[in-house]
Amino acid sequence: MKTTLSFITANFIARELGWKMTRGWSQGEEAVKAWFLPEATFAERFSQMLTPVTQAGFTAIDLWIGHLHPAWATDRQIDDAVAVLKKHGLKVTSLAGYLPHDPVVEQRLFVIAHRLGTDLFSGNWELLGMDKVGCAKLFREARMRLAYENHPEASAARVLARIGDTDTDVLGTAVDTGWYASQGSVPLQEMKVLKDRIFHVHLKDIFPPVKKDQAIDIRSGAGQAAPLTLRDMGHETCTLGRGVADIPAIYAWLKKELPLVPVSLEHEPEDHDPLPDVAQGVRLIATLEKPPVRTAVLGCGNISEKYLEQLKSYVPIDLVGFYDLIRTKSQDCAHKYGGRNYVSIEELANDPSVELVINLTVPEAHFETTSLLLRAGKHVFTEKPFATTAALALELVELAKAQKLHLKSAPITFLGDAQQVALAALKTGKLGNVRLAYAEINHGSIETWHPHPEAFYKTGVAWDVGIYPLTLATKAFGPVASVVAAAYLLKPQRVRLDGQSFTITDPDCLFAVVEFASGPVLRLSANYYSESQRQGSSMEFHGDLGQAFLGSSYLYSAKVDLRLSGGTVEDLTPEGAFPGVEFARGVKEMASLVRLGESNLPAIEHAYHVIEVLEAIDTSVKEQRAVKVVSRF
Repeated sequence: MKTTLSFITANFIARELGWKMTRGWSQGEEAVKAWFLPEATFAERFSQMLTPVTQAGFTAIDLWIGHLHPAWATDRQIDDAVAVLKKHGLKVTSLAGYLPHDPVVEQRLFVIAHRLGTDLFSGNWELLGMDKVGCAKLFREARMRLAYENHPEASAARVLARIGDTDTDVLGTAVDTGWYASQGSVPLQEMKVLKDRIFHVHLKDIFPPVKKDQAIDIRSGAGQAAPLTLRDMGHETCTLGRGVADIPAIYAWLKKELPLVPVSLEHEPEDHDPLPDVAQGVRLIATLEKPPVRTAVLGCGNISEKYLEQLKSYVPIDLVGFYDLIRTKSQDCAHKYGGRNYVSIEELANDPSVELVINLTVPEAHFETTSLLLRAGKHVFTEKPFATTAALALELVELAKAQKLHLKSAPITFLGDAQQVALAALKTGKLGNVRLAYAEINHGSIETWHPHPEAFYKTGVAWDVGIYPLTLATKAFGPVASVVAAAYLLKPQRVRLDGQSFTITDPDCLFAVVEFASGPVLRLSANYYSESQRQGSSMEFHGDLGQAFLGSSYLYSAKVDLRLSGGTVEDLTPEGAFPGVEFARGVKEMASLVRLGESNLPAIEHAYHVIEVLEAIDTSVKEQRAVKVVSRF
């Protein structure tokens, strides 16, 4: 049975502040109260708030009492709320929030709950800590249930101590998965202890907690100071699946053990609209509702270990087999991660149980192997570049279209945490008209870390690492119109890790000027010589009103900041970002596309365009002229 997900309206805590909540939760509550309190405008404003929720596909909400508080809600406002919810086709799973002890307000809340069709209050109820027996009696007489939320409790044991082991029909818990994670507990372990007492689950993910010496007042929607205070432990909510709460494992357990318990999505950012992030969470849950995608790996070299270590914990992925020309490598993978050790690529391609293949072969083999796999009916995620010429890349795109299959290519580092923040910052318009960008790739000598560096030099610095900033820049600015480039061979003589000398003949240093059809110009510098610690792999975006700095075009935890006219500096570096590169993030996204039947065409057309840009750079170097790029995406 498919679980109905509800949207917690407390996610909109910063909405009435224009997503600029700088002074904590109470500031948001005061703004919400001021907006919804007037009776004459309540219905219109309540409907405006719910419209994007229904547009996002939700059919149920958890109504935070700040939006209809029993301390101020009139009969007319309650009637209006009922009518608006009916118009939007929304059911109310629970009322949610914190309620100080006040018998009149408590009874009014019960009236609201019954009018809205719910018997569940999820949150903190002050009377529970004062008089547990009296609280249970109150809820039983009102034909209601209290799902006590684990704030500030850091463990199941403390929650059980709070709700007691009696009155289990009316006293239970609402599990806030993110709060357990922020307190250093493992949410799923705590949930297993609480299994028989769970009335409700607030599915929330958080970035890794960072302790901050700041006290937070928990207040009611009426703006009344409560005696309970919490210590901010870096409780920074994020998109489901991007944090430390292990949402896939939690959801899989819920589906198996508590399929009837309501699940709500909670994400309360202070500086942006949560709906796009929540929509990604809905997609994750939709993927988890489906069987995992049966996936095989072709090519078990150095990069495969990074992919496989990340993939092994992805619930949407089921690793079923491996093949490498060096059979011992694929045998080692099969032994470590489970699955078959195929005797040939043909055996892998003809295995009817395999749906998706991750192609980690060398670039020169990408076209031949990907073609074979597509013709065999497999979806393919391939390492970069997915072909060595634009003509071959286009042939693969057309083949995938004809076969009605997904084809996706690295790099997907524009999905990185820092890169997504930078792209979002560019869209805000704070920089004004962005006319100029710089991109650096000082990648150092490949032979200092890779046992077989020759293939990288043959692929070329632009195709191997210049592709990172080019992919990100085209994501930001759109298609390229023309390029002009020059390349140099700085250090032909190299020494491998085993002490063996070798000679490279292709350029190891590149400079390119890239003009975008939308107007901006990018200066790209890439080399296999310098390991610059100052410029590194950074990018800069310069506009009429300021500049944006991104510490790396591919490292997910890179620094991000804006420097605006007048000297204002905004540090946008994401908290809890993945350290380094999550190579398999693109595979996870592709698995979702496969299971949900969504198109991948825009992504592969973008990747094809970047291949054409790289080929144009090579042509410009060879012919010493500007070269136009004709494809668009």
